[in-house]
Amino acid sequence: MNADNTRAADQGLAGIHILITGAIMFGEFLWFSSSAWLSVETYAVTAYSDTDNFQMLLFQTSRLTLALLYLYYVAGWSIRRLSWGITVYATLLGIPIFLALGLGQDLVAIVLDGLQGAPPNPTEGTAPSPEDVPVATQLVAPATAGGWLLTIGYALLNGVYEELFLVGIVLAVRQDWRVAAMVASVLVRAGFHTYQGLDIAFTMALLGAAMFALYRLIGKLWPLMVAHGIADIVGLSVIGLVYGILGES
Repeated sequence: MNADNTRAADQGLAGIHILITGAIMFGEFLWFSSSAWLSVETYAVTAYSDTDNFQMLLFQTSRLTLALLYLYYVAGWSIRRLSWGITVYATLLGIPIFLALGLGQDLVAIVLDGLQGAPPNPTEGTAPSPEDVPVATQLVAPATAGGWLLTIGYALLNGVYEELFLVGIVLAVRQDWRVAAMVASVLVRAGFHTYQGLDIAFTMALLGAAMFALYRLIGKLWPLMVAHGIADIVGLSVIGLVYGILGES
């Protein structure tokens, strides 16, 4: 690590380092998502196969390694500077954070569905059948124990991967770049979800703003990463989770 770079990093990361790190970690995701959106193709992803999860785990691990090497050797900055807060309490705190974010997402979805004239939910007071529940909210469980381990492992990696950059690294930027970096982070989070439609992208933008607010409140990254990991396992929808459980019972 270069001493001059280290002294500069003590004052915060330069905007160019945030830009390059973001390109390393999210450039291909943004390209895929934007291409799908511009071609008017949206994908309702409900579950990934074990092969998909394994390939993505390898891909994101390689990109994360490359990004961290760049930050350490070129920018003179280490993720040890971040406030991680990895404790049992912080891990458990991820659960209510997930529930709060999931309910918030459900509320946004209800409002957007109402504005778009979407069909009503299943009859109140009855357990919905799988046919009544939108495909995007159904809980699809892995078929094997190995599949569960792979799903959980990749979900946790993805939670760390996204929140590390979109909250942690972004907020390590120099003070005069911070607002611009936060706006860019929200747009990036929305941008790599456009393949699922603009309503999902808009919801993800709100989620990005909520993550910054939660980090300001909690001051630790780990609970946000855990909450994100839970959402990647069961879906960011408390209503969808309940429907999925009821559908299995």
